[in-house]
Amino acid sequence: MDGCALELFRQAGFTVYSRQTLFVLETGPETDPPPYVPKLVVRPLRAADYPRLNALYSSTVPRLVRQADLAPQVGWSGLALIYEDRLRGYVSVWEGKHGTLLQPHLHLELYDLVPQIFRHVLAQLPRRPTYVRLLAYQEWLRRTLELDLGFVEGTRHALVARHTTVLVKSPAFSPLAALESIGLSPVGVEVALETSLEGLGPNLTQWDIESPTTSKN
Repeated sequence: MDGCALELFRQAGFTVYSRQTLFVLETGPETDPPPYVPKLVVRPLRAADYPRLNALYSSTVPRLVRQADLAPQVGWSGLALIYEDRLRGYVSVWEGKHGTLLQPHLHLELYDLVPQIFRHVLAQLPRRPTYVRLLAYQEWLRRTLELDLGFVEGTRHALVARHTTVLVKSPAFSPLAALESIGLSPVGVEVALETSLEGLGPNLTQWDIESPTTSKN
């Protein structure tokens, strides 16, 4: 998004919640087998993974990004990253007409294994142009993509969002129902009020008391 377009969005109430960079590997993944890494398993996502995926998402993604980006949804296509028998990351995979888009989510515990993990992920993809989407908080993955795997930085984008409110209709409070719930009736309350006002003077009745919702002209 260029500066002029971004300014128009800001004037319309949108704010920037993050920035993203797309990296591309035009030749597609290598065909050589990935290196063996003890205790690392890269496999397709399963339905049973999603509760742990959401916990991982909440602990690794900044709060501002979580307010605008979608959390993992059942049915998404991707790869689970299991290390030492624990789910420590996942990579969402979208297949398009002209290539494959990857969105990685890795726990910082995997920092030293990032090159090997990406090679295992790429080994399970078809040989076609491959794109990786990194948000601003994931810049620590850039070095691996560019220096270890040969990805080239492509386009950059500002990600914007606008918070909106939703009208929720609810029944209005009913004084009559409230009185009846405690065993009183409007007539009984009116009589009690008039009786309590009699001692204030012969010309003062309850009709001289302004209603909270009515003002004098």
